[in-house]
Amino acid sequence: MVSLEMSLLEQPTYIGAVLGYLSRSNYAPYRNFALEAREDLGDAYLRLVKILINRNIGPSGSGYWKQRAKEKKITPDDINKADTLRELLLKVGETNTSPLTREDGYNKFFKPQDIDVKNLYKSSSSGTTGEPKSIYHSPEALMLSGLNLYYGLKEQIGSDGIKQLRGKNLLSLGPLGAYQEMHKSLADMLGMNHINLGFDTTGLKKLPPEESIRRIKPAIEKVNEGKNVGLLTTSKEALPWIKTLDYIPIVLLSGTGIDASTIKEYEKEHPSSKFIPVYGHYAAMSSAGFVRGDKIIYYPSFPATNFLVVDKKYFVVDYGAKDDILMILARREFLSIKMDDRGIRERPQNPFSFDGVSDISR
Repeated sequence: MVSLEMSLLEQPTYIGAVLGYLSRSNYAPYRNFALEAREDLGDAYLRLVKILINRNIGPSGSGYWKQRAKEKKITPDDINKADTLRELLLKVGETNTSPLTREDGYNKFFKPQDIDVKNLYKSSSSGTTGEPKSIYHSPEALMLSGLNLYYGLKEQIGSDGIKQLRGKNLLSLGPLGAYQEMHKSLADMLGMNHINLGFDTTGLKKLPPEESIRRIKPAIEKVNEGKNVGLLTTSKEALPWIKTLDYIPIVLLSGTGIDASTIKEYEKEHPSSKFIPVYGHYAAMSSAGFVRGDKIIYYPSFPATNFLVVDKKYFVVDYGAKDDILMILARREFLSIKMDDRGIRERPQNPFSFDGVSDISR
């Protein structure tokens, strides 16, 4: 694991900074990806996913993937022969992440044997679409999510806006663990002071409203007492309880049910604040969003996370078409390939040189 050199943030695109960062990684497949991606991003990504599958089905791999390889009689040669991501998916099938609902689910089923969980950061779902699940993230994956947010933020407020955030406080109102570590990396990039306002979100959205707010009330009180605040990360559900929004220049906003009209309405009600949407996912972490007309387009923290909008036969659909989102998590600490939510395929846009998704629904 290497630290992020601030000079990488001078890259004009997100992927430029990512390749510079991964080229210094102590994990050879990441370094090789960074080198090969400068020639062909798609080929380099396919090769990375193949390497991670073979690693997970090998002797030092994870329990889930080794069992999957045994059941489907998958060999490294089978993986290496695949010419496309679709061929890979047809060989290995979608990942069943239900074991992550167990307390020992990640350690027993998905953690590669040569990974030390002490060097990882935990994140859990809030239980919106089923039983809460928990996984662990490497510092590298969280750094890529931080970079994603940095470049999405910079594109929307400009270099001068970034400079005005330096020295101010970044209030991170959200889950404990990986979420806080990711926003700490973002604060470091922005030259801000990270204030950890974490709380337990496990099963939070299944609680009655009064119980939910009771759990997060201490953190919200700290937001309302905050001074020299430049940026707040929070969910839509917590906004009604925050009394100091008009004094916070930037709000990174996640939560279910956010659409372009929601963002525009918040900015109308709080004209001194800029609201930037974020797609939050317990396993994929955060993806920067852009309001474009009547929709929000989100771009993943590639290559750790990739969104492909595909039909029932796993063919990528045309731009503008809505179908299932195939979410690929290509991390050395966690490998998953499965349908998760639905969305519209969107074209790349500066500073992201890969597909995005809009109109995300479950």
